[in-house]
Amino acid sequence: MTLLQVIKELEGLPEEATLFVQEPWSATSECIVHIEVFDGPYAPLEERYGMRYFLEVHIVKELMEPNGFGSQRSGHDEVVKNLIHYAKYDA
Repeated sequence: MTLLQVIKELEGLPEEATLFVQEPWSATSECIVHIEVFDGPYAPLEERYGMRYFLEVHIVKELMEPNGFGSQRSGHDEVVKNLIHYAKYDA
């Protein structure tokens, strides 16, 4: 799945899942939803998937709330662009 497809299906994902995305990050980058609970550095998972840690699903859901990136005026492409910026510079 792409990052855009995962964001479109976000509501169905478990809160404890983590997203790993192929670099360079874009809406069309391949995305893996890692569901098992993991406590520790993400390097082994990044090596396993060949992708970099992006964000946890519960954080993305919070950012997608109406007062965040998920305003009624924002399309999915704009939301993904904002999430990528957040993951790179603010997470």
